[in-house]
Amino acid sequence: MMATRIAVTDANIFIDVIFMEIEGILPDAGFMLHTTRQVMDELNEEQSGKLSALIALNRLLVHDISGGMFDDFSNYFINKGLSLADHSVLFMAERMDAIVISGDGLVRKICLHRKMEVHGILWLLNECVTRDLLTKSLACERLSALMLFNPRLPLAECNDLLHRWATR
Repeated sequence: MMATRIAVTDANIFIDVIFMEIEGILPDAGFMLHTTRQVMDELNEEQSGKLSALIALNRLLVHDISGGMFDDFSNYFINKGLSLADHSVLFMAERMDAIVISGDGLVRKICLHRKMEVHGILWLLNECVTRDLLTKSLACERLSALMLFNPRLPLAECNDLLHRWATR
């Protein structure tokens, strides 16, 4: 039996997922979701409220970096361009040997430099389609809407996914 992979997720992924209204299917996407209190603090009340059911069911674990772990974390300063929440995601992911799911360019660059597995929202959407958590037509609809909501998405990769989902 294969061990469940752990994924540490940042705020921009949660914001996109909540916008697409697919937060409820994330725990079935093939990994155990983790995040940090610092990431949750970056979400607005409505967004964190939408994640509360997952937290209550232990399908999203929120780490509070405190005690002895805080001492380690306070010495974990990687890059001045990263927020406290970004640092917390990288810290927990390294500590748990986990995947990082982030859309932040600097976080992704640092993960690659540190040889950490990192993916973004497009990978996450494709995982949901691959695992039959989303139909291809619904994924196309949600990605098209997300492209209008989040202009930072890589257009060529988005269009490639839309084309692949529409033609299969």
